Amino acid sequence: MPTPPSTPPPNRAPAGPEPGAPSGVNPDMNEVVGSDDLLFVTLDTLRYDVAAELAAAGRIPHLARHLPGGRWEERHAPGNFTYASHQAMFAGFLPTPAAPGPHERL
Repeated sequence: MPTPPSTPPPNRAPAGPEPGAPSGVNPDMNEVVGSDDLLFVTLDTLRYDVAAELAAAGRIPHLARHLPGGRWEERHAPGNFTYASHQAMFAGFLPTPAAPGPHERL
Protein backbone atom coordinates (compact mmCIF):
# COMPACT_ATOMS: atom_id res chain seq x y z
CA MET A 1 0.00 0.00 0.00
CA PRO A 2 1.56 3.35 -0.99
CA THR A 3 2.26 5.92 1.70
CA PRO A 4 0.00 8.99 1.43
CA PRO A 5 1.80 12.25 0.61
CA SER A 6 2.68 14.45 3.57
CA THR A 7 1.71 17.61 1.71
CA PRO A 8 -1.57 18.37 -0.07
CA PRO A 9 -1.67 18.01 -3.85
CA PRO A 10 -1.01 21.19 -5.88
CA ASN A 11 -3.87 23.69 -6.25
CA ARG A 12 -5.56 22.44 -3.12
CA ALA A 13 -5.79 24.11 0.27
CA PRO A 14 -4.69 22.09 3.29
CA ALA A 15 -7.49 20.49 5.35
CA GLY A 16 -6.63 22.38 8.52
CA PRO A 17 -4.91 25.52 9.67
CA GLU A 18 -1.22 25.79 8.98
CA PRO A 19 1.07 25.01 11.93
CA GLY A 20 1.49 28.19 13.94
CA ALA A 21 -1.70 29.72 12.50
CA PRO A 22 -3.58 31.97 14.93
CA SER A 23 -6.06 30.22 17.19
CA GLY A 24 -9.62 30.39 15.91
CA VAL A 25 -8.68 29.92 12.23
CA ASN A 26 -10.86 27.06 11.03
CA PRO A 27 -11.09 25.38 7.63
CA ASP A 28 -14.28 25.70 5.60
CA MET A 29 -15.74 22.28 6.34
CA ASN A 30 -17.98 22.49 3.27
CA GLU A 31 -14.79 22.33 1.19
CA VAL A 32 -13.05 19.69 3.34
CA VAL A 33 -15.88 17.13 3.57
CA GLY A 34 -15.99 15.14 0.36
CA SER A 35 -12.45 16.00 -0.66
CA ASP A 36 -10.38 14.74 2.27
CA ASP A 37 -10.37 11.63 4.41
CA LEU A 38 -11.44 12.36 7.99
CA LEU A 39 -10.74 10.39 11.15
CA PHE A 40 -12.91 11.22 14.13
CA VAL A 41 -11.70 9.83 17.44
CA THR A 42 -13.47 10.17 20.77
CA LEU A 43 -11.44 9.58 23.90
CA ASP A 44 -14.01 8.43 26.42
CA THR A 45 -13.33 9.20 30.09
CA LEU A 46 -10.45 11.51 29.20
CA ARG A 47 -9.78 13.92 32.06
CA TYR A 48 -8.39 17.22 30.86
CA ASP A 49 -6.19 17.78 33.94
CA VAL A 50 -4.51 14.38 33.64
CA ALA A 51 -4.12 14.60 29.85
CA ALA A 52 -2.60 18.11 30.08
CA GLU A 53 -0.18 16.96 32.80
CA LEU A 54 0.95 13.95 30.75
CA ALA A 55 1.51 16.08 27.64
CA ALA A 56 3.47 18.69 29.61
CA ALA A 57 5.66 15.94 31.12
CA GLY A 58 6.37 14.48 27.67
CA ARG A 59 4.66 11.18 28.55
CA ILE A 60 2.45 11.04 25.40
CA PRO A 61 4.82 12.18 22.62
CA HIS A 62 3.10 10.28 19.78
CA LEU A 63 -0.30 11.71 20.62
CA ALA A 64 0.99 15.17 21.57
CA ARG A 65 2.55 15.72 18.15
CA HIS A 66 -0.99 15.82 16.71
CA LEU A 67 -2.24 18.39 19.24
CA PRO A 68 -2.11 22.13 18.49
CA GLY A 69 1.18 23.29 19.98
CA GLY A 70 1.61 19.84 21.55
CA ARG A 71 -0.93 20.77 24.24
CA TRP A 72 -4.52 19.84 24.99
CA GLU A 73 -7.16 22.54 24.61
CA GLU A 74 -9.74 22.74 27.39
CA ARG A 75 -13.18 22.50 25.76
CA HIS A 76 -16.84 22.11 26.64
CA ALA A 77 -18.69 19.17 25.13
CA PRO A 78 -22.11 19.66 23.51
CA GLY A 79 -23.86 17.15 25.80
CA ASN A 80 -24.03 16.62 29.54
CA PHE A 81 -23.39 12.87 29.45
CA THR A 82 -21.37 10.53 27.24
CA TYR A 83 -23.98 9.19 24.81
CA ALA A 84 -25.57 12.58 24.11
CA SER A 85 -22.19 14.24 23.82
CA HIS A 86 -20.83 11.67 21.35
CA GLN A 87 -24.03 11.71 19.26
CA ALA A 88 -23.84 15.52 19.07
CA MET A 89 -20.18 15.35 17.97
CA PHE A 90 -20.95 12.79 15.27
CA ALA A 91 -23.66 15.19 14.03
CA GLY A 92 -21.06 17.96 13.73
CA PHE A 93 -21.46 19.82 17.04
CA LEU A 94 -17.85 19.66 18.18
CA PRO A 95 -16.64 20.81 21.60
CA THR A 96 -16.13 24.56 21.91
CA PRO A 97 -13.40 26.45 23.83
CA ALA A 98 -13.97 26.58 27.60
CA ALA A 99 -13.65 30.39 27.61
CA PRO A 100 -16.93 32.31 27.90
CA GLY A 101 -18.57 33.89 24.88
CA PRO A 102 -20.04 32.80 21.57
CA HIS A 103 -17.90 30.33 19.63
CA GLU A 104 -17.91 29.62 15.90
CA ARG A 105 -18.96 26.14 14.85
CA LEU A 106 -17.41 24.42 11.85
